[in-house]
Amino acid sequence: MVLPQRILRGVRLLAEGNSRKDTASALQIARTTLDRDVRRACEQLGIPVPKYAPLINAVVRDRLITLWPCEYVRLDEPLVHILELVAAGHTNRQIGQRLGLSEDGVIDRLRVIMRLLDARTRWQAVARGWQCGIFRRPGSPPSGTAPVPTEQVRA
Repeated sequence: MVLPQRILRGVRLLAEGNSRKDTASALQIARTTLDRDVRRACEQLGIPVPKYAPLINAVVRDRLITLWPCEYVRLDEPLVHILELVAAGHTNRQIGQRLGLSEDGVIDRLRVIMRLLDARTRWQAVARGWQCGIFRRPGSPPSGTAPVPTEQVRA
């Protein structure tokens, strides 16, 4: 899969926590052009809904961009599941229906996730999930197989 460099640079800037406005400004394009680029990338990657979190998830997972590794962050399994659903592009309402939670309950849990991952946006939380080793790459061993040094664990 080959995506234009501008799109990859834009996805990297978004993954680093930049807003759509700042990303478009850094790329010297309009926000509508950035949104069009996101739609085009989603189509090429087979992502049905042009949203940022699933695009960042796919681009990082498929190693089209690499992000700096970060300190390991330990999330409880229910929080990891919520983050996986965010990465798949589900709304708060859809996540709540799937997990038997209220929409406010999902929002509260997302706030916890974003605080633990030091993320400002949903898409940055997905990127930080990859950076911090919360998500596994296809074909990699389960995350519990290798012990993490105690000094690297942040609760």
